Amino acid sequence: MSIYRDKSDNCWISSCRFKDANGTPKITTKRGFETKEEAGEWERRLKSESSLRTLTISEFFRVYARDIKPTVTASTWEKIDAFCRRCHAMPSVETMKDIHSGP
Repeated sequence: MSIYRDKSDNCWISSCRFKDANGTPKITTKRGFETKEEAGEWERRLKSESSLRTLTISEFFRVYARDIKPTVTASTWEKIDAFCRRCHAMPSVETMKDIHSGP
């Protein structure tokens, strides 16, 4: 776990090692954080999510939705939700209150 400041870009960078869901060691780096605390929070979240060894489809969708929903348009999100409901593998977004309330 390493958090450091990039003076040339005036941002914080987080670099950490973790094991993925299959137990394979990984190294990842993310830059562009405004504060050191943001970088640390990203690292803690990454490690807690990567420690999950098995996910149900519904659990995976909750993590996916939390990360992707803020980055897509409403119409795109409606298409994703409709697809998932057609598959009958996951509940609709409306029933997943934790997604709407945010982290």
